[in-house]
Amino acid sequence: MGIVISMIFDTSLHRVVLLGLDGAGKTTVLYRLKWQEIVLPPPTIGFNCEKFRSKHGLSRGHGFIFWDVEGQDHARSLWRTYLKQASAVVFVVDARDSNRFEEVKTEIEHIVRLKDFASHAPILLLGNKQDKISAIPADELLKKLSIDFKNHPVYPLGCCALTGEGLECMFDELLYAITESKAAYYEALT
Repeated sequence: MGIVISMIFDTSLHRVVLLGLDGAGKTTVLYRLKWQEIVLPPPTIGFNCEKFRSKHGLSRGHGFIFWDVEGQDHARSLWRTYLKQASAVVFVVDARDSNRFEEVKTEIEHIVRLKDFASHAPILLLGNKQDKISAIPADELLKKLSIDFKNHPVYPLGCCALTGEGLECMFDELLYAITESKAAYYEALT
């Protein structure tokens, strides 16, 4: 219990890797979080990196470094480099593009098998584009993908990067996920 309490009040930087297929909305999510306004960036080449300090909720005062990594097929082999020191992964999915769900499943299952990715690190499954009628809610998306996440705790969250809906609680969700997974990891060691 003492470890959990100390982790909640630890305001060090949490390294979060933002992954997903091309066109899922990763960079739009990143800059919506940063500037609280609509940004329609061109496709990412390489990566974007932004540092945040949460100003609201339970995560107030906690720092997060987000690495938004290119999602094009040719660049996905580089994802493992960013996962080495990740506190958590936010995997952004276009929740209305069911034609790519199998590709999403393949990529996530590849990630969780990587030895470079800490076995206890949580994954936030971010179902983006929830403003569209055809979007599948995040809980349903998690079931539909039917992914074996190994030991990684998974937290589904729906959002719309354009409006910011659902993103307001993302820092709290991340802090909770990171704290819980670290506590479980340390408990397993003792």
